[in-house]
Amino acid sequence: MHQFLHETTLHLTDPPPLQFTTCTVAASPGDSSVYVFGGKATEDTGHAYRLSNTLYRLHLANPTSTETLAWEAIRAPSDDTSTPWPSPRCFHATAYWPQTRELVVSCGFGIPADAATGRVAVPPPAAQMVSDIWAFQIDSRTWRRLPTAVDPLSDHTASIDTRRNFMYLVGGSSIAGDKFVLPSLVTAVDLRAQLPGASGNAAAAVAQVTPQYWPVSFRRRRHTAAMTCEGLAVVGGRDESFATQPAALFKVSPVAQSAARRLNHAGGRGIAVAAHPVPALDALAREWVPALGNGDRAEYAAAADHVRVFELPDPRFLGAVNFPDKGERTRVRVYDVMGAAEVAVEPLDLPGGVHAPAALGEGIAFVRSTFNAVALVNYSRFVVFPEAEDAIDVPVDPRVPADATIECANGELVGLDPRRCRYVAHLRDVFTPTSSGVAAHEEARTRRLVLPSDSASAVRATLAFAEHGDLRGVTAWPTLRGVYHLAHVWCAPRLVAACCRWVLARVADQGPADVFGNGDQGEEDAVVEMLGEANAAGEHGMQRVLAYAFRVWGVGVEEDE
Repeated sequence: MHQFLHETTLHLTDPPPLQFTTCTVAASPGDSSVYVFGGKATEDTGHAYRLSNTLYRLHLANPTSTETLAWEAIRAPSDDTSTPWPSPRCFHATAYWPQTRELVVSCGFGIPADAATGRVAVPPPAAQMVSDIWAFQIDSRTWRRLPTAVDPLSDHTASIDTRRNFMYLVGGSSIAGDKFVLPSLVTAVDLRAQLPGASGNAAAAVAQVTPQYWPVSFRRRRHTAAMTCEGLAVVGGRDESFATQPAALFKVSPVAQSAARRLNHAGGRGIAVAAHPVPALDALAREWVPALGNGDRAEYAAAADHVRVFELPDPRFLGAVNFPDKGERTRVRVYDVMGAAEVAVEPLDLPGGVHAPAALGEGIAFVRSTFNAVALVNYSRFVVFPEAEDAIDVPVDPRVPADATIECANGELVGLDPRRCRYVAHLRDVFTPTSSGVAAHEEARTRRLVLPSDSASAVRATLAFAEHGDLRGVTAWPTLRGVYHLAHVWCAPRLVAACCRWVLARVADQGPADVFGNGDQGEEDAVVEMLGEANAAGEHGMQRVLAYAFRVWGVGVEEDE
């Protein structure tokens, strides 16, 4: 598969004439494109409020660093009112449905249209919240209206759960009589009933569920949401009093209930939604969002949408961007959902103000709010490593001795108990006798493992890792260089990952002068030697973290000829 260049920015022509905060920017991995739909235009569209129903496509399959790309406008045919097409709207939600290769557009504030064609009558009715759902097929370039309708919504989010075949519409504004309300509901749409040609009662394919275990009413608008392997992460948004709402993780589970209870029964499947707090994402919101006054609408307007989350191809991770003031830099973070949503990525800052993220197969595209530029970032730019793995759970062979000896290249002897080396399998296997009996046991106990290394400290640190699963005893780069070498000698992937995590932690604590400016040639040599070993072994983990370290330190690396 083609990959984006490491990091580059391309200029774009024919940008959509839209207000950025009123349209949707959606990733379509199926055709390596970014789509923009709806919103309020900056020029006359012939519709009330200058609303748009034009779809714009930016194709990013094989971009080059010097290329200028153009947006493609896909417009409703003006001379054919029978062609299905969604009506103009803003503050809607869009999600990509990989099973059908469709972009699904739901609800919004727009102009009501004919139920069959979706086309607006002449003269057009007044704009209002709409409840229809549409799907754009990226191959045939045709729209179809889904057979299911939901309550009118705007300022909500839409996320597709491919594992359970549900689409979740969360929060937003709705209307009750002649009043606007913020419903404390999650609307789940059974996508099986939305497949082309599907039979059955489409009206029964919608469930409205109140999140459980949440201490207060879950009312919010202008938030963001993204699917992860742990559930649906919902971040940001404000209630009727403009108070910032805490981040939540929605976990959906099946329940056995009567189909008569339509409010939590979709397509014959009963569901429950449990909401859990996510303190790490709340901390990010506090970092990025300025403190607000007591219901100050001006402050709210200035600080709205300061945190946006987005989905990544690997559901173990969650992306987040801020919503900076004009002229400031967009900050990007990636979270390890399995690691309690802790930051697990090299920070990335993008110049040029606000950007909308779109995760594709080739990397992440960050579209500038003016639509005249896009930053393309390869996934290798993000340095993510899982937490330390569990100990080896294979039972210890009873023939393995309780004491053995390792002889370093300088002749120094280091003792160990192979039975306790739970994190490095090689150190148990090499001291396992090839036969049974007292003689074989004694032979294994006195067997010496000679290492091509002069660093006894690296051997001791490695043995400590083999027993405890961490490198807390390593304080210097030369020691880590020896440990990293032993990780390759002993074929210990857990140890390789631990070395990478050590480098990430050290980069966060050290500046370039601590390594390359303190007069200690041993520190610098150790870093360079580790990079050389990573390159020789084709080990991408250390290549990536050291590339990150060099960028942070502002240090260039000379390539050997």
